[in-house]
Amino acid sequence: MHSTSWRSDGPAMVCTYLAVVDCPGPVREHWPEALPVSTALADLVGRPRTHGPMEPPVPSHWHVLLHGIRHLRFLLTTDATVAAALTEKWGEHLANFEPAIARMYDQIHESA
Repeated sequence: MHSTSWRSDGPAMVCTYLAVVDCPGPVREHWPEALPVSTALADLVGRPRTHGPMEPPVPSHWHVLLHGIRHLRFLLTTDATVAAALTEKWGEHLANFEPAIARMYDQIHESA
């Protein structure tokens, strides 16, 4: 399990986590509404909106999920315990993602 984000949402704080679960058989047999996550989808959605130095970032749910997946890919090559716990299928799927722990906001914000 990995904390992917904590952020303000009005008067509340939202905390999100990514957890890897063992699923015998095809995922959609257990979670019919599950949709595939791919690098092609990441490219289609693009980067989150930049923000000024006095503004909080406003990531979408998609960007929070992508952060978690890219961090999981990072752990696959840097954390032996995580790597040992993931199946070969996870390794195949994650191989397409760039390993990272940050960098979604590495572009300079252009103020209006």
